[in-house]
Amino acid sequence: MKPTVYITGGSKNPSGGTKVMNELTNLFIEKGFESYAVTSDDSGPASFLENPAPTLSINEYENGLKEDDITIDFWPTKRFFNISSRKKNKRRVFWQHGASIPIGNEFAGEDVFKKGNPYTHHWNVSSACADYIEYAYDLKNIDIVHPFFDTDIMKKFVAEKDKHSREGFLILARRGQKYIPKIIKKFGTTQKITVMKPPFHEKDFFAQLLTHEFYISVDDGIHNVILKNKIKTEIKKIVNKDFRIKENSRNNWIIPKGNLLGFPMPPVEAALLGTVVIGFAMGGGLEWMNDKNCFLAKDKNEKSLFENIEKAIQTPLPDLHITKEQSFKDIQKFTKTHTWDQITNSLSL
Repeated sequence: MKPTVYITGGSKNPSGGTKVMNELTNLFIEKGFESYAVTSDDSGPASFLENPAPTLSINEYENGLKEDDITIDFWPTKRFFNISSRKKNKRRVFWQHGASIPIGNEFAGEDVFKKGNPYTHHWNVSSACADYIEYAYDLKNIDIVHPFFDTDIMKKFVAEKDKHSREGFLILARRGQKYIPKIIKKFGTTQKITVMKPPFHEKDFFAQLLTHEFYISVDDGIHNVILKNKIKTEIKKIVNKDFRIKENSRNNWIIPKGNLLGFPMPPVEAALLGTVVIGFAMGGGLEWMNDKNCFLAKDKNEKSLFENIEKAIQTPLPDLHITKEQSFKDIQKFTKTHTWDQITNSLSL
């Protein structure tokens, strides 16, 4: 009898990590395993996805866990860490989606990497982040397990990628949105610029990509609050109870030098749908991004970002087509088969 596979994360809220958690759960189900996503806030299915994975509550997960089952944690809450620390099951994975580590009252923080941690396997989604974790915590033999993109919903949109006229730039108003007003001010008078603000369904994003020539990746990583804003926040917490409750539940982070991201998902989705990518790789994006398949800006460098937007505007359409073809070719390895091979090699399934 095959083991049950439990994959734990933070919540159902839209993010690359949430998407990967759900898609990997569904992949295990496709391979004949019983599998569930479990979120630390018990928030249930991820409604922004076309095919959200089945979920269990933390109590159901904890009470149902058996010796042969597989647990894959990538959100280091103390409760998930404590469940793994009981070593009730034989295969316990910590899958770090990046290199930044959330800290605070509810988190296990760096303990997930320190000597004596309860995990039998450590994974990361990119080499840049795995190298950092190995060096920072003297942790050896981190396996790389990539996300995949050949889902049923993506295949439907890929089939449409050459059937639409394209114009302008698409940007997501998520991390890095501080660059957006400046981009609009500099380029908005001559170029169409569409800014998508969350929440939105993944289908809405894919549909927008099909009608835009460029996708600008402005995600410059996770940042802690600067001192001046910390002082303002502390004052506001004193006078506003609701704000105080909200702020006390906010994460702080241990952020690596370079502010590495694990594996930015939207740039790959853009490249699959024939949209030319401009912007930051932030470490993890270098799993595929280079000067031949996108307009690669220096990380967190506004001047470099603007120079690459300008360069993209001035590039003739035949050369843009070559860039599109190269990016499409370079991301073909990120498939279910590729990911499954990485998982089965690591876990000896």
